[in-house]
This record gives sequence, structure tokens and C-alpha cells, in this order.
Amino acid sequence: MSFSPILALLLLVLMSAPALADESAGLPQELRELQSGAEQGDAAAQRVLGNLLLQGQALPRDPARAAYWLERAANAGDPVAQYNLAVMYERGDGIMPDVDQALRWYRQAARRGNAGAQRNLGHLYLRGEGVAVDVGEAGRWYSQAAAQGDAISQYNLGLMHEHGFGVAQDLTAALAWYLRAAEQGHPLAQCNLGSMYARGDGTGQDLGKARYWYSRAAEQGDAKAQKNLRVLSQAAAGSKATLTR
Repeated sequence: MSFSPILALLLLVLMSAPALADESAGLPQELRELQSGAEQGDAAAQRVLGNLLLQGQALPRDPARAAYWLERAANAGDPVAQYNLAVMYERGDGIMPDVDQALRWYRQAARRGNAGAQRNLGHLYLRGEGVAVDVGEAGRWYSQAAAQGDAISQYNLGLMHEHGFGVAQDLTAALAWYLRAAEQGHPLAQCNLGSMYARGDGTGQDLGKARYWYSRAAEQGDAKAQKNLRVLSQAAAGSKATLTR
């Protein structure tokens, strides 16, 4: 099994704070209280203020100030702030991209149970960004995120088990992971689940379930699912056609 094809599938995927006092008079009472709490060291207030600045909600978008407040909350142990700060470092959103800092904050958030951080940490190990490629470690973090209901991690585990990538090939396990992600609306998982039912991989062949899951994925614009639905219709009419894998 070559690395590149499956990797392609799996990867579908500080600063000083300006003083805020000058603008506080024009802010609604709730924002003034939030700002005051952040300045007094309340980690939750720092995280919320950072997120508002990052998203441009209620305040003008300001990634530099967002990073400042998120880092203060992250240093206080807030896992959501740690995750958001890691994403900023990974993407270079308003700050210089720094994969080492991204890894640092993803690890801290992941160890505190943040599913998004666990998933993204898995991505970094899979891609070998900032660390050596370690498919086993990627799978370990995906498993932790998947257990918390993260659909992307569930889908990735489905791929890994279907193709024997980093784990022993296990079509039954692949089917189970795809199903969990598909039930949450993940279109690629829905399409792959449809294909497993169409072929009878890891289960008995069930064209009714194949059509159902292809239809769910097709409704979300998945081109492969749309094509495979047509293939099933042609087969039902007696024409020979091949499913797209």
C-alpha cells in the first residue's frame, strides 16, 4: 500500500496587546464587563474576548489582539484557547506561522481532551509537519477524537482500516467508523459507506443501503456518489457499469 494515495484521501483537513481602555466607553455593557474580566485575569473571559476578536463578532476582527488574549487564556490552561491558538499558528492567521508552536498548543489542548486538537494533532503526525511521520501516533489521536464524536477522525479511521494504512486491514471496523461519521452527515463517509454496502465489503451486500448512503452524499454534492447512484440505476435496468472506487 503506497503512502501517497491514502494520504491524499486523509488530508481532504507572541504579540503585545494594545490598550483597550480607550475604546471601552463605546462598547456595550456586556463587552465592557468581558474586557474587564479579561484584564483581571479571568481565563474564560480572555478566551471569549480572543475568539470575538478572531471572528470579528461584536468587535472588529483583529487577529493580533486575538492571539494575545488567547495566549493568556491558553497559558492559564484553557483547552479551547489552546486549540484556537494552535490553529492560528498552523495557518498563520494574523501571526507568523509556526508549526512548533502549533504542535505545542495542540498537544496541551489534546491532553486536556479537546477533540479538535486531537484530530489536528493526528493530521500533523500523518503529514509529518514539525514531527516525523508517525501513522500509529496519528491513529492514536484520531481514535481519541473519534471516541468523542469527531466525524472527520471517524472518517479517517474508516479509511485507515479499509485500506490497512497504519493498522491491520479490517473491513468490519472500517464499516463501523464510516457509519458513525456518515450518521453525522460526513459526505465522504456516506459515499464510502455506500460503496462498502454495494460491494459487500465488511458486510453482506445491500444495494438498498448503498443507494441510501449514496443519495445522502449526493445531496451534499459528492460527485462520486452521484456517479455511483447512476451506476446502480443502470445496473438495475440491466446495463453493465462499474462503481467508482
